[in-house]
Amino acid sequence: MTNGTSPTRLLNWVTYHSSVRRIVAKFNPVHGNYHIHGHEFVEIVLIAGGTCLHQTAVGNTRTRPGDVFLFRRGAWHGYSEAKKLSLYNCCFDSALLGQGLKWMEEDPHLHPLLWTIPLSPKQKGMVSLHLSPTEYQACKKILDQLCALGKEDYLSHYGDHLGFLIQLLCLLARNIISPSKKKIPPSHTAVIHALELMNEHLTESWTLTSLAKKVHVEPTYFVRLFGKIVGVSPMAYLTRRRLEHAANLLTQSNNTIGEIGFMSGWVDMNYFSRCFRQHFKMTPSRYREKFQRSTGL
Repeated sequence: MTNGTSPTRLLNWVTYHSSVRRIVAKFNPVHGNYHIHGHEFVEIVLIAGGTCLHQTAVGNTRTRPGDVFLFRRGAWHGYSEAKKLSLYNCCFDSALLGQGLKWMEEDPHLHPLLWTIPLSPKQKGMVSLHLSPTEYQACKKILDQLCALGKEDYLSHYGDHLGFLIQLLCLLARNIISPSKKKIPPSHTAVIHALELMNEHLTESWTLTSLAKKVHVEPTYFVRLFGKIVGVSPMAYLTRRRLEHAANLLTQSNNTIGEIGFMSGWVDMNYFSRCFRQHFKMTPSRYREKFQRSTGL
C-alpha cells in the first residue's frame, strides 16, 4: 500500500461492522493521500480543512472545507494531491437502513439523501453537498460528540450513537432540499410495499407488471407514483440495489462472477456486466481485483 496509508488502518475501517460497533466516527487531523477504495458500509465524509483531489465514479473534484460526501455500499472514492487535508469520517452498517433507520425510507425529507439521490444513475451511489459556515459548525459539533462516544462502552451507549447519527442525517438532508421549496410528495403505501418487496427479494424475477400486481396498483399509474416519490423508476431502483449487493459479494466472497450475478438477480451475465460497468465505471472482475485485497480476503 502506497502514499503512507497503513494497511491495518484501512482494514479496520472495512471490517469495523463485523465487530460489535455498527456506527463509528473519527477525526483525521492530518489526512494524506488515500488510494481509491470501496466498502460495504455507508460512509459520510466532512472536509474540515485543507484540500485534495477527490476521485469518484462521477469524476474528480477539488475539495474545500464544508464539503460533505455520502457513499452508499459499493461506491468507491480516493484522495490524491492532499494539502493540509483534515476530515471527519462517520461510517455505519448499511443494514441499519433496513433496521433502526428504516423509517427514513418513508420520510419525504430524508429519503432523497439516502435513496433518491445516491440511487439515481448519474450519482453512482454518492451524494455531495456544501454546508454554510453555520451548518458546518453544527455538523462538526455532532461529529465531535460521535467521536467522543468512541471512548465509551459501545453497547451501553448504542442509543446515543444512533441518536447522533440521526441528527447528522437530518442536518445533511436539510441542506439538499431545493431552495425553491418545491412540495415533496407524501409517501404511498403501494410504494413503501414495493420498496420492501424489492429490498427483501432481490433475486425475484420482478417485472413492472408483477410488481404492480403485488402492490395492487395499475402498472402505468404505479410507474408515475413510484417515480414521483422515489425519484427513479421501479426497475432502475431494483437494478441499483442489485448492483450494491453484487459489489458486496465481489469483495466479501469467493464466488465466481457468474455466481454473483445470479445471486444478485441477473440471469443474463453479459447484461449484468454491462450494468455493473455502467454504474461503477469498471467491470465486476476489475472491481474485485481492485477492492477485494482491501478486505483481507
